[in-house]
Order: sequence, then structure tokens, then C-alpha cells
Amino acid sequence: MADLDFFFDPGCPWAWVTSRWVTEVSTLRNYDVAWKFISLSMINTDKGYKPGDDYHKMIHTFGLQALRVASAARADAGNDAVAKFYTDTLSQCTEDLYTLRSVIARVNESTDISSSEAITTLTGISLLHGPGG
Repeated sequence: MADLDFFFDPGCPWAWVTSRWVTEVSTLRNYDVAWKFISLSMINTDKGYKPGDDYHKMIHTFGLQALRVASAARADAGNDAVAKFYTDTLSQCTEDLYTLRSVIARVNESTDISSSEAITTLTGISLLHGPGG
């Protein structure tokens, strides 16, 4: 049983910032983190989007698609693979807007997420090593 259940949507910048703190604390305190999924798109479905709000549509679509990949990573390689995927995918996105758009496009267009190898091909991230490694 994990010491902490951390719920995240890959499109949420606040979840990303908090996850960096959780990862650091889990290393320092030897906590086990269970990486759990939450979809801001589904939570906010009834609210809709303001006219011209392409940003939230893009981020929510990215979040849903990235959760598909994270779920496949968990099914194929376990909880550590989810942490690895989330850390390494979003680490790429913090570099600049072009990289963010590139990662979003690759994830949104994904069709084959059947194995760690397929996810590695899609994202350029090997799920066989720990987060950031």
C-alpha cells in the first residue's frame, strides 16, 4: 500500500508543480507514491468552454490522451512506469512552447500504446528506468 495517492491530470500545471514536490519528498522520506489519474476535462464537462478558448480545449485533449498513454504504461510496466512517463513527458514540455506543442501532437495522435516499446517510440521515453533516469 502506498504512503501517498497522488492524483494528476497531465494537462494541469498545478498538478505538475505539486508532483515535483511530491517526488522530492518521496525520495527524501522514502515514501511510496501511487500515481492516480484524474481528468479535468471530465470534471469540467458541464461547464463547457468560453468562445475562443482553444487553450483549455487543447490542454484537456492532451490530458485525456496522455492519461490513455499513462494507463497503458501502468498496464504494461506498473506504477513506476506511470511516474516515469509523467515526469519525462512533462519535463520535455517545460522547456518551451514549441516542445510542448510537439509532445501534445505526438500524444494526441497516438494509436499504438500497446506496450512499453510502443510508448517509447511514441514519446521517446523508455519506461524501463525510474523517473528522470
